[in-house]
Amino acid sequence: MDRFNMRAQKDKSCGIGKNNDEWRFAVDQMFNMTYWPYIQDTDTYMCIRKFFSDSFDSLVLEGANFGISVSLATILGLTIVSSI
Repeated sequence: MDRFNMRAQKDKSCGIGKNNDEWRFAVDQMFNMTYWPYIQDTDTYMCIRKFFSDSFDSLVLEGANFGISVSLATILGLTIVSSI
């Protein structure tokens, strides 16, 4: 079921892993096929790669976004506790 799920393919034990060119090529090709009308203009293509969840940029930085969210929640929590 996860054959065409690029998030699942990032897993090294069951997928192809994310630290190789094959995974990046597969992600880019699926993204290009899915959003073909939008990638015809270079500016639009570069913009949607930053925001669409199935782009290579978003998939590779997914862990970083989670880390930033946890850090912000921790800082917010400490700020609230220290103000009490």
